[in-house]
Amino acid sequence: MIAYLIKSAVCLVLLLAAYLLLLEKEKMHRFNRFFLLAGLVFSLTISAIIIRLPQAAVPNVHILPVNYVIDEGTPQSIQTTVQSVEIENMTIGKMLTITDYLAIAYTVIAFILLIRFVKNLYDINTRIRKGERHQFENYNVILVSENIIPYSFFNYIFVNKAEYESEVMDQQLLLHEFTHANQRHSYDIMFIELLKIVFWFNPIFILYKKAIQLNHEFLADDGVLSYTHINLKAYQRLLLSKAGFSHTLNLTSNFNYSITKKRLIMMNQTTPKLRAMLKVIALAPVMTALVFACCIRAEAMAVKNIPALIDTIPQKAKVLFPKPAGKGQFLVQRDKNGKDLSAGEKKKIKFPAPGSLYKPVKQSPNARQLQSWAKGYIYGIWLDGKHVKNDALANYTTKDIVFYTSSPLTKQAINYPKNYFQVELYTEDGYNEAFKTWKSRP
Repeated sequence: MIAYLIKSAVCLVLLLAAYLLLLEKEKMHRFNRFFLLAGLVFSLTISAIIIRLPQAAVPNVHILPVNYVIDEGTPQSIQTTVQSVEIENMTIGKMLTITDYLAIAYTVIAFILLIRFVKNLYDINTRIRKGERHQFENYNVILVSENIIPYSFFNYIFVNKAEYESEVMDQQLLLHEFTHANQRHSYDIMFIELLKIVFWFNPIFILYKKAIQLNHEFLADDGVLSYTHINLKAYQRLLLSKAGFSHTLNLTSNFNYSITKKRLIMMNQTTPKLRAMLKVIALAPVMTALVFACCIRAEAMAVKNIPALIDTIPQKAKVLFPKPAGKGQFLVQRDKNGKDLSAGEKKKIKFPAPGSLYKPVKQSPNARQLQSWAKGYIYGIWLDGKHVKNDALANYTTKDIVFYTSSPLTKQAINYPKNYFQVELYTEDGYNEAFKTWKSRP
């Protein structure tokens, strides 16, 4: 999840930077609107997609638990049994970790923001119900008593009642809001607001909303100026004359959003078709690079069921894993940190002669361990060499299990992070079958 959030945030930052550098100053507002919305969807989806590129195939084998560290050139002091990793004093589900506290904090803040969002919708609905309604083509003009400049929400246009009835309201204001409603800008605002609730910890969504709203104003200004009888200078003076007005409903579009030099300059801006086409083409390598950076992952496709080594293995020790019934040996060569040994070190490794390994000493788990394994989602359970569901252990007692090992999984393991520990359990029959070619201890 953390990797997904980081990748999506990086994608959003790069796409917003590309928009600000290449597109924002160009008069191609419809494409810019599409790019901003598509960029949000692209960043949130592409970061969750993984395209796997196969490498050299690795044998598809299941390996029995590691129990002995053996190396001909390793000092006797480190030829010891790998210690099993158990969490005996922890009851799964009853202890809160730092992750749990972060999840609670995230949920609380997201819930507060959701309440604020619902309250804004309720305030708008209250104004619609209490205000006087007039039908104008497909739009509803809502007359309110507050001294406001017109603003819109979907197909509702809110205007001051006194100005509307006295017919002193400038028609350019209404035309501006009708353009917002006609182009359905409220859908964009609702979409980004919901994303801000879910990803409240990521400030890039605030910048995205500002870019989207400014683009809406460019579109609305274009809609007003497309009428031939509208005087550009007069419209700009009207824009500046309303600079002191504001309202508190952040889900609506309004005439006075972002009275900046950008809007005034954009009204005189022209973008040749060739330049617009070249800038659109320039976005292609950016999108391609993001796909490769976020999605492509090279890994061996045939690898599965290979357990990871644990940190208690002495550094540079070589670990031997037997196959069932002694049908040869499979060698995993990792150091203490989980890194592969060098090619030179691998060549020095020799397989022991068949039957040279001692059977591990039988040991049964206690009741608390068995209960934790049965309930804990962090454990991957293997019973007599076969993967089983955790709740299958409810059918077994501590006396049924004669031998077990438990080891943490590294991030390179196939089942990580579905499981954080791998537990190997053996009944009497399973133990005898797995280790029947091994020597008994003196």
